[in-house]
Amino acid sequence: MADYMQETEAAADRKPESRLLTPATVTAVLAGLALAAVMAGGMFWIGNRFLDDATESADAKRPTLRELEVVDNRELTNYGWIDRQRGVVRIPIERATELLVKESESGTGTPRTSTDG
Repeated sequence: MADYMQETEAAADRKPESRLLTPATVTAVLAGLALAAVMAGGMFWIGNRFLDDATESADAKRPTLRELEVVDNRELTNYGWIDRQRGVVRIPIERATELLVKESESGTGTPRTSTDG
């Protein structure tokens, strides 16, 4: 019994060894974090590469603001067909304004426009 008591006291005096932070555990955790960082970086790199390609191709098809202004200006200042079968034409905006002013002054009503049906 005395031997048992001495062993118990000796065990109580010893500090328990921490098995949680062994060098192998620290190395494994650091390697896992490094692998996760590399994988995340690779995913961002791949995503940005494909996103940039998609954006460039979409931008290549999209007209510029200047091109849109040229088309709008052409439609606002020239005559043209809207629907040839129905006989609907487009007239310059200055001429349309003159006709609307003349119609409103004479009280004959408003001229038919493409939005009237």
